[in-house]
Amino acid sequence: MVGRGSERVEVLDIDGSELLLNLSTTGVAFLHSGPLEENRSVTLTINEVRVEGQVVYCHQRTDSYRIGVRFNTVTTEEQAAVRRMVDSFSCGVPLRFSFEISPLKQQHL
Repeated sequence: MVGRGSERVEVLDIDGSELLLNLSTTGVAFLHSGPLEENRSVTLTINEVRVEGQVVYCHQRTDSYRIGVRFNTVTTEEQAAVRRMVDSFSCGVPLRFSFEISPLKQQHL
């Protein structure tokens, strides 16, 4: 895409339970069966790389939800690993993707 400062891979068919729609060095978009609240913290696992992120959007589709997650502070090593995954996938190497929803923090009144 023009104007984006990061590499991106679109429409990734993977062997996990979720469908990863795109991957860049700054975040991901994926399909999920249920909604997630904006700003909700999640832990993403892409191949063996675990990255913390926050939900930035959740759009309902006909039979699922498109979820966008921006990576939180990503280390140089994690960025390099994501770039390698983007390159590998473009050469036909499949990606494994999953995520965990972080528990909501209790607010003390």
